[in-house]
Amino acid sequence: MLLTSYGVFCGHGGIRSAAALLDKQIGRMNHNCRTKMTQREIGFLEWTAEGARAQIEDGADSYLIRDGLIEIMTIHYTVKEKPGRVPA
Repeated sequence: MLLTSYGVFCGHGGIRSAAALLDKQIGRMNHNCRTKMTQREIGFLEWTAEGARAQIEDGADSYLIRDGLIEIMTIHYTVKEKPGRVPA
């Protein structure tokens, strides 16, 4: 299960839908992980991304990991359109 400000996505199909949404928002992108940490069953990533159309400066993901699998994940990010670009 993936919880985001864009909705709740479940299962492999839901994850693919969430990835397609991000691709539509920013396009092909380069990303950089600023922070990576885990503590027992919890993981956290802080990241940035930049594509031709837009950029993200505040990406943050959290994970609940059980038996080596991500059981629940949250993602937050704000898409900032680049000047002169028409939103997708």
